[in-house]
Amino acid sequence: MQDYLVYLFIVGGSFVLCFALTPIVRWTALRLGLLDYPDETLKTHTTPTPRLGGVAIFLSILAVLFATRFLTHYPSGTIRNFRYILLGATAIFTLGLVDDTLAGGVRYKWKFLFQFLAAAVLLLAPIRIHFLNPAYVAVFFSLIWVAGVANSINLIDISDGLAGTQTAIAAASFLAIGFPSEDVYVNILASCILGATLGFLPHNFRRTNKMFMGDSGSLTLGYLLAVLAIGSSYSTYNSYAVFAPILIIAVPVFETIFLIYIRVRQGLSPFKGSRDHIAHRLQALGLSQKKIVVVLGAATFVFSSLAFWITQIQDERFALAIYALLIICLLLIGRSLTQLKMSNSQEIP
Repeated sequence: MQDYLVYLFIVGGSFVLCFALTPIVRWTALRLGLLDYPDETLKTHTTPTPRLGGVAIFLSILAVLFATRFLTHYPSGTIRNFRYILLGATAIFTLGLVDDTLAGGVRYKWKFLFQFLAAAVLLLAPIRIHFLNPAYVAVFFSLIWVAGVANSINLIDISDGLAGTQTAIAAASFLAIGFPSEDVYVNILASCILGATLGFLPHNFRRTNKMFMGDSGSLTLGYLLAVLAIGSSYSTYNSYAVFAPILIIAVPVFETIFLIYIRVRQGLSPFKGSRDHIAHRLQALGLSQKKIVVVLGAATFVFSSLAFWITQIQDERFALAIYALLIICLLLIGRSLTQLKMSNSQEIP
C-alpha cells in the first residue's frame, strides 16, 4: 500500500472512531455527573456540558496507532518511538482525566510535575531537540517545550471549536511538511491527530448535545503536537527551517506568552484564570465566537503556510527575514491587544 493511502486510511479511521465514540463518552459523562458548569466570568457556555471528549480523542488515536503497527508494512524498528510517545501521552491523558473528574481539579504544581515526567519519557526514544548543544541544554529546553505546548493548547481551549480547530490545522500542516520525511512516525501521528480532532469537532460545535474535550483532550493534544514539532528536522534546504514547526503552533504559543505577560503585569498569578485571553479581547472588539475561531484558524493557516515555505527555500537570509517580520507583527498585535480595555478581568479563584 502506498504511503499516502496509509495516511488517508489513518485519518479516516481515527475520524470515524472519534465521531462514533464521542456520543458514547458523552452519555457516560452525563450518567456520572461529570459536567462543566457555566459561570459569569471566564466560561462562555450557558448550560452544564459534559467535558470528557478527550477520552474519545485519546482512545481513537490509540486504537488507530495499534492498527497501524500491526496492519501496515512498516518494520517495528521504524515506529518503535510510538511506545515512548504512547507512554508519555497516557501519563498526560491520565493527568487531564483526573483534573476533569476530581472536584477542584489538580493543583498546578502537581500538573507541572507530571507534565515534565511525561516529557522525560520521550528522552528514552530519544525524542528531543537535536540542534542545541551541549546535550543537557537540549534536554532542558525539550522538557520546557513539551510542557509549554501542552499547556498552550489547554489555555486556548476556552471557546467552542477553538482548540480543536487549532490542533487540526497544525496536525495537517505537520503532515504536509513532514510527508516526504523519513520520520514515518511523525506522519502517522499527525494523521491520527488530524482524524481524531476532525471527528470530535462536530460534537463540540453543536448547539445541543454538545461535548467539551476537557483537560484530558487539550493536554493530550498539546503534548502530541509538541512531539510532532521536535520529531523531525523538516528540511535539508536551510538550517533555520528547524524553527518552522514553531510557526505552526504560533497562535497557542503566543497566547501563552501573552497571558503570562498580562497577568504578571497586573500582579496576578499566571496559574489562575482571568478574563484576558486573546479570544476574550477579540470578543470585546465585537467578534462572535464563530468569527474568533475563523480568525485564529486563518492566522494558524497563514503561519503554517509560511512554515512550509521556509522549509522549501534555500536562501537562509530570506528565511531569517521572514522570521524577523513575523516577530515584529506579533509584537505589534500584542501591543494592540494589551491596550484594549477589558471588563471583568479580575482573577478567578
